[in-house]
Amino acid sequence: MSKKKNLEISSIENEYKSLIPVADRFCKEVKNQLDIILSDLEIKLGFPVHYRIKTWDSLLQKSAFSKNPSVNGGISES
Repeated sequence: MSKKKNLEISSIENEYKSLIPVADRFCKEVKNQLDIILSDLEIKLGFPVHYRIKTWDSLLQKSAFSKNPSVNGGISES
């Protein structure tokens, strides 16, 4: 892999890692809101609501980055 491609992936990885705390807070709040709604509606689940934030390695393995490391834009670009 070229040095430029490594820098692009590294930049995206850094951006991803910087967003993990934001994603975690968001997930916790969504979970809390769902728990409140389910409780208010007296809906019982067979298992508790949970969440996870995928690791960078997992995303990289399943992404276009592994096939085409010159993907344009960052994570937060839409």
